[in-house]
Amino acid sequence: MAANAFTSQKFVEEEITNPDKGVVGNIRVKPSGILWKPRGAKGATPYYRVPLDKFVTWITDPATGATKQRM
Repeated sequence: MAANAFTSQKFVEEEITNPDKGVVGNIRVKPSGILWKPRGAKGATPYYRVPLDKFVTWITDPATGATKQRM
């Protein structure tokens, strides 16, 4: 008989809210990519997805204005 084991999460999902607009959307982080679901998205595929390598290329491009943060 196999021993008990823990299973890890397949993704982390957070709801993004704005004090004036309420829920703006959801962001989901998976090992394979970043997914964005705008508020009110419906249908079988309501998420927009970008692979992690493309996200890294975009976010580190100086044109985005992203800055390094200390955690």
